[in-house]
Amino acid sequence: MSLFSLPNELRLQIWSLAYFNEPPRLVTLRTRSHCERHTEKVFCPRFSPTPHPTVLNVCRESRAEVQFQALRADHLIYLPSPLNWNLSQFFFRLDTDILFIDIEHGISKHYDDSPDCGLLAHFLEAVGCDATSLKKIAITQIVRVAFTDGALSNCLRDFPNIEHITMVIDPKDMRTSQEKERFVLAARRIVTQYRLDMRIRAKARGEVYVHGERNLDLDFATRKGTGLELLEKSVWEVWGELERGWWKEDVPQRYIDFYF
Repeated sequence: MSLFSLPNELRLQIWSLAYFNEPPRLVTLRTRSHCERHTEKVFCPRFSPTPHPTVLNVCRESRAEVQFQALRADHLIYLPSPLNWNLSQFFFRLDTDILFIDIEHGISKHYDDSPDCGLLAHFLEAVGCDATSLKKIAITQIVRVAFTDGALSNCLRDFPNIEHITMVIDPKDMRTSQEKERFVLAARRIVTQYRLDMRIRAKARGEVYVHGERNLDLDFATRKGTGLELLEKSVWEVWGELERGWWKEDVPQRYIDFYF
């Protein structure tokens, strides 16, 4: 029996189930080519080159049903910009998908890594969803943003629900034991700063800090084609001879007392 011979109601349920049960997607965010003669007060036009969920490509009916379900579930979003002549909507499920902040090949595009109007700061302005509910993120240039400009930490503090961070390691960061150790230390600095920011934020609001009760999971990954390949934790946990599970430690109270 052909799927298209089924009653309409059953077919729509099948399209919906196929969409909501698709494995987590790695959704890349990039800057569109544009006239770069504008100030940092204006968001560049951004888009996602990541292919739409697979079920959209089955037929016209599946595409219409998935778009309806995605819109209703706040999964169909776009990033507003005065320079974005064509609004590029993309599918992103905040509860499962991974937002990939990809500064390609170590070369900064126009304001991509800016803490005020870069890729991550722009996602905070996403229309169609509550961007602060972002849970999973993959990021590049870990060593630079941790030790040089702090851009990543400046942006991450606006996303209080991060549960999983994938830090993309470049081949040059694995050439020597010293470079591997530096990458791990950069990752540790970012995670510690995030936990500190979340505790300070909660205390300033008179709230009980609960983020530490949830696991903040961390992975290292390398590029593989248009995707990522995770490194086994047993491989990178020994880099720099750091203790296992350091990314799950809570922030020491002495750091909190220093700020208050």
